[in-house]
Amino acid sequence: MPPQKLDIVDNTLHQRLQDFYEWLEKNKTKAVSSESDSAERFFLSRKLLKEYFGNENRTKQIYQAVCGSPLVIDFDDFLNDWVCVFALLLSLGHGNAIPHFISNHLYDSKHPFQERPSQFPFSPLDDEFWSMYQKAQWLFFPLELKKNHHRQRVPEARVLPIIKKESIGRGGSSKIYRIERNPATHKTYVVKEYLPGEAEEYYEAEIEGHSLTRSSGAIVSCYGSFRQDTPRGPALSLILEYADAGTLEEYFQAKSQPSTRTNMIAFWENLQQLALALSDLHTNYLPQLEQDKPRDVLLG
Repeated sequence: MPPQKLDIVDNTLHQRLQDFYEWLEKNKTKAVSSESDSAERFFLSRKLLKEYFGNENRTKQIYQAVCGSPLVIDFDDFLNDWVCVFALLLSLGHGNAIPHFISNHLYDSKHPFQERPSQFPFSPLDDEFWSMYQKAQWLFFPLELKKNHHRQRVPEARVLPIIKKESIGRGGSSKIYRIERNPATHKTYVVKEYLPGEAEEYYEAEIEGHSLTRSSGAIVSCYGSFRQDTPRGPALSLILEYADAGTLEEYFQAKSQPSTRTNMIAFWENLQQLALALSDLHTNYLPQLEQDKPRDVLLG
């Protein structure tokens, strides 16, 4: 049966949906705009949605009220696989379409959609359903920045879940920013953005270098990489561990020389790890880099 926009007549359901709409407005987070796009963008974390719909009794009541039948799949499966789709449909007044999405396996993990899937429901009473759905989906499906998940291709409309962004450096082919991407923890990362059309070789070489040296404790971790379409061309980015302890030069200036045998051994072992890792990067992956100086080496 094609989805029809919900006509709310039940007072309890009406209040449940009003509570959800209010919660949605309160908890959506504004993302930082990029230099090439000043439009306001918002996102909602999957973690928050799972917490909200994790109230099994409330969620099943809403499901039954909008669909006219009880939830027939396991609740944990519903929460893990369909929570974002369900929230998106409710926000559009099409919550009763969720059984169609479930039966046609249009999981959260298959989103977002750039093209209309063949299994997407057709509604003769609402010919704008697909266009509304496609436009609204970005709020519920921001880019997931997963560790060691490289070369993700990101549509221009997809939201990068970055809430703070501060420039901390610039090279010939890239810009470096300190960012926060989690409104709950405010954990800090670094994003290195390669300039569109200028640095494909550097971007690929750095991904390769990080992937092959990630077991080294001497090199900052790379959490992932992606390319996003922009009006100026593809923007290439790496998400890196934030090295917040200053430079190696500042460390040498601030710290006394190790005086005990244990401290001297630890100092030289750590310096050796750094030297070997840098040598490996220069020799095998990033030979185009200039000679490293203590002021160019950031410590975490």
